[in-house]
Amino acid sequence: MNDFSAPIIPIMVLDCLTTIQTSIKKYTVAITETTNPDLRTALHDQLDAAVHLHGELSELLMEKGWILSKPFQIDLLLY
Repeated sequence: MNDFSAPIIPIMVLDCLTTIQTSIKKYTVAITETTNPDLRTALHDQLDAAVHLHGELSELLMEKGWILSKPFQIDLLLY
């Protein structure tokens, strides 16, 4: 990798995390608005997958030090 791509990777991953968050919100709305049980099940499965992916990606970002956990951020603000 060249020197220019290193700072771009965290930005791309954060963008992906934001996209997943948006998807979770949209799946939630879609589930509440549909009356078709098969469609509701499919949307629920997609919601579960998105929540799992969000958790995995968040853990990776915290391990890399690209984001901080909320309790840690709050502690920094208090002291």
